[in-house]
Amino acid sequence: MRGKLVFLLILAMLVGLVYLVGTRTRDAHVMPRARPEAVVDASEAAPGAPSASSSSPSTVMPAPSASTSADARAPLLDRPLRLVASSWELAAAAYVANGGRSTTDGSAAQQAGLELKVDVAASESDIENRLARGGADAEGADVAVLPLPALVASYERLRALEPQIVHVVAWSRGREVLLGARDGMLAKPGAAGADVTLVGSDPSAIALALFALDEAGTPAAHVHLVTESKSATFAALARPLSPDRPPDAPSRALVSTAEATRLVPLVAVVARGFVEGHAAAMTALLKAWDQGATELRRDVPAAARRIAAEPGAPEPATLLERLGWMNDPGRADEGAALGLSSGGSLVPGDAAVTVGQLFARDWSLLRDAGALTSPAPERAPVDASAFAHAFPSLAAAPAPATVTAPAESARTLLAHRIVKGDAASIAASIAGLAGVFERSAVRVTTRPPSLARDAADGATARHVPPGRVVVATAPLADAAAALVEVLAPP
Repeated sequence: MRGKLVFLLILAMLVGLVYLVGTRTRDAHVMPRARPEAVVDASEAAPGAPSASSSSPSTVMPAPSASTSADARAPLLDRPLRLVASSWELAAAAYVANGGRSTTDGSAAQQAGLELKVDVAASESDIENRLARGGADAEGADVAVLPLPALVASYERLRALEPQIVHVVAWSRGREVLLGARDGMLAKPGAAGADVTLVGSDPSAIALALFALDEAGTPAAHVHLVTESKSATFAALARPLSPDRPPDAPSRALVSTAEATRLVPLVAVVARGFVEGHAAAMTALLKAWDQGATELRRDVPAAARRIAAEPGAPEPATLLERLGWMNDPGRADEGAALGLSSGGSLVPGDAAVTVGQLFARDWSLLRDAGALTSPAPERAPVDASAFAHAFPSLAAAPAPATVTAPAESARTLLAHRIVKGDAASIAASIAGLAGVFERSAVRVTTRPPSLARDAADGATARHVPPGRVVVATAPLADAAAALVEVLAPP
C-alpha cells in the first residue's frame, strides 16, 4: 500500500513539472548593437594632425588612449643603462652628461630619456666581468669605455658577447711612451736589432711599442715581452712615469702617442645583442654623451673638481693632467674613424686610419708577439649604426692638422724601409704613417728618385696634403725600393 502511494506522488510531481515547462514564456533573443567608433573632436586633435573636414568620410581618427600617452613619456629602457670606464678621465664626458654618477634632473641624459649609471672599474678584469653580467645586473654594465688595445687584449675572453665599438670617445695623446736604451733606435731601419726584449704591462703602451718596432724593421715575432726592466732593450710605459725606475732601465724617449696621435683610440664597447635590441637607447646615449663632451670642453676645471669629489677619484690636478692626455677633435673626425663616408652615411669612407684597421693591426701584432693565440675576427667589431642615426649630418671632412714644413736638420722619429714595392704600395705606406703621425711631415727616398715623386702623388690622391710629403732628390743609397721617414714635429 505504501509503495503505491509513493508511486502516485512521484507521478503527480512529474506531471506538474511537465506542465510548468510547457507553459513557460520565453523572451526573444536580441543582438547587441555595435558600439559606434569614437571620433576625435577638432579642438582635441594633436597639432599637425588632419582635421575632420580634411579627412575622407570613411576615415575615422581614433582617440589617443591613456596607454599611448604613457608610452610616449616612458623611458627608453625599463631599467638604468649602466656604463663603466677603465679610468675617471674616460668617464668624464658621460659623467657630465649625466650630471653625476646617477642621472640628475635637467641633465642631457634625462632629457634624452635615459636613466644612466656611471662607474669606474677597479681593473681590466672587472670590466670583463661587468660586461659578462650585463646591465640588468646591478653589478654589471651595458657599455664599457677603454683603450682599443685593452679591448683587443681581452677580446678572446669576451668573444661570445660579440662586443662592438660604437663610439670613439677620444684619442690618447701622450699617455703612452716607448723608451729605449739609447737615442735614435727607431731612426734607422734595423737599428733596434733582429731580436729585442720589451718590458711593459699596459696594453696601450705595448701596442705603441710593437707598432713602432714593426715599422722600424723589427717584427713583433722578434719582440720578447719580459717582466724585468733591467734586462730589457725597450720599455713600454704609461704616464705618469714612475720616478723609482732602475737606473739601468731604458730611459731614452723614442716615440709616444703625443706624436702618434692616431694610434690609440679610446672607445665605447657594447655587446652586439644590446646594440641590436636597444637601438633607440644607443642613439639617445650618443647624443647625450656628445652634449656632455661639449660641456666638458667648455669648463674642464669645473668638471675635474666635481669628479674629484667622488669616492675613489683622483685629485683635481691629477684629473686635469689625465684629461690633457686625451684629444676629442669632434664628430666629423669620429665618423671618419668609424669608417663612415664624409656625409655620415653607412658606407665605407676613405680615411687613412680607422678604428677597424687599428683593431686588425693591434691583433696581428699581439698575436705575433705571443699575447694572443687565435685568429682575428673575420670583420672588425665596429658598429657605426647608432652614431650614424645620432649624427646623420656631419661636416664634409675633418679638418686636417696643421703641419709645419720640416727644417733641413729635422730629427727622424721612425724610419720604414720597403725592400720591394711600386709607387702604389709606397704611397699606401706614406698615407698610413701620415695618418697615425698627423702632426709630422713624411720624407720619402727611393731608388730611382722618380719613384718618390710618383709615390708622393699617390699619397696626395689618398688625401695626404702635398705639404706633408717631402720628396728626396737624391737616390736611395742601398738596394731597397724606398725609405719612408717620419720626421719629428718642431
